[in-house]
Amino acid sequence: MGYCGPGKGLGEWLVPDSILGVDISDICECHDKDYNLGRPRNSTDLVFRNRLMLRMRLYGGIMMSVRFFVAEGYYLAVHYFGQHSWLRAQEKKR
Repeated sequence: MGYCGPGKGLGEWLVPDSILGVDISDICECHDKDYNLGRPRNSTDLVFRNRLMLRMRLYGGIMMSVRFFVAEGYYLAVHYFGQHSWLRAQEKKR
């Protein structure tokens, strides 16, 4: 099951579970769980970003700079377009 993105269909294609060959599905899963636990959205998104960047650094290689760039875009998409997912998770808690 993919954890990154809004789910099946177009969302799954637009938001893959990897960044240029580096699997990030576990990072997405942690981010989803943090949303579901009701953690503050901004700090949860920053933790997501930090985990992405650490994974890209640990993976290294000649593509590291490009992966950093893509990971930053991934974070920005989550941060600017993820409010609906966060609000939905908060409603489930009620």
